[in-house]
Amino acid sequence: MEPYDHNEDYCGPAGKSISKCISRYICGVDMNRICYNHDRDYEDQVDKEEADKKFLHSMYEKIHAEIPWYLPKRYIALTRALKRYHIVKWFGQGCYNGT
Repeated sequence: MEPYDHNEDYCGPAGKSISKCISRYICGVDMNRICYNHDRDYEDQVDKEEADKKFLHSMYEKIHAEIPWYLPKRYIALTRALKRYHIVKWFGQGCYNGT
């Protein structure tokens, strides 16, 4: 896998038109590096379930670090991160492998 490039968008299947519909941001929090690391875990053949759990945990950590607990936006972001995790859990490996 190529080195991380901040100008690239890693939050969606590469080369698929649906990628344009998937934002790298969740409520203003940039998840691009987390998506890149998740793709790298798939490429390194880390256990899929372990890679997906790490993906969710990393998104939660970043949201907790960047959005204060007293803002409702934080809880919306956490819900959206969980939704993204489930989509990746169900479809991520297949998209990554090109199936």
